[in-house]
Amino acid sequence: MDPMISILLPTRKRTHMLQTSLTSVLALARRPQEIETLIAYDDDDDESHEFFSGSIWQDFMSAWPTSHRLFRVPRWGYGALHHYVNMLALASQGRWIMFWNDDSIMETQHWDDHVRDNQDFMGLLHITASNMPMNCSIFPLLNREWLDLFGCVSPINHADSWVSDVCWNAAARRVIPVTAFHDRFETSGRNQDETWHDKRHALANGSNADYHTPENRDLRREWSVRLRDYRQNSPSKRPDPVPGRK
Repeated sequence: MDPMISILLPTRKRTHMLQTSLTSVLALARRPQEIETLIAYDDDDDESHEFFSGSIWQDFMSAWPTSHRLFRVPRWGYGALHHYVNMLALASQGRWIMFWNDDSIMETQHWDDHVRDNQDFMGLLHITASNMPMNCSIFPLLNREWLDLFGCVSPINHADSWVSDVCWNAAARRVIPVTAFHDRFETSGRNQDETWHDKRHALANGSNADYHTPENRDLRREWSVRLRDYRQNSPSKRPDPVPGRK
């Protein structure tokens, strides 16, 4: 039987944080056996490769009734984060695909029940980052039909912002009562490590510039219209109103 939820998790040189992050997701799930984890790490990341090849990782994953797959990939970097997300999503088998970070902690007991309760929803299920603004969809969940409709998760590196904007403008965003803590330096003051500096370097050199080009603004509108039309033609996928959004 295919899993209910596929967790997409790119990581780099954060093996100590990865275990803590995944433990929170799996320990708080009611049915971890219905979850699969897909992890991508760079081919020049020897630290992660050694960890994933060793007994600590094998013992850790064998303690959970959860399927998992590892992918050693070219170092695309934060400026091309969508390559990791798209690759993992297309390799996944779950009914839902869920963005996750190695510096994040799940906070809600039986969080997967809330996904299961909305299993027929076509759009974005919003997990609230408890230490960030409510409108930030850092951990979006997308129904698998998204991939059938668009062929990928996102065409640019800010994949979470991309899917959030597309779904918001299509009235296809639903907040579920699940929270997670995003333990990144900007919000917690912790984890100012090499991986964080690599991300800041990518941002400083314009990796988010493509998001605001006229071409990509038009493409987001096109995706929103396509999603809205799809939902309107599917009676079981009625749009949800988004307060305050025009």
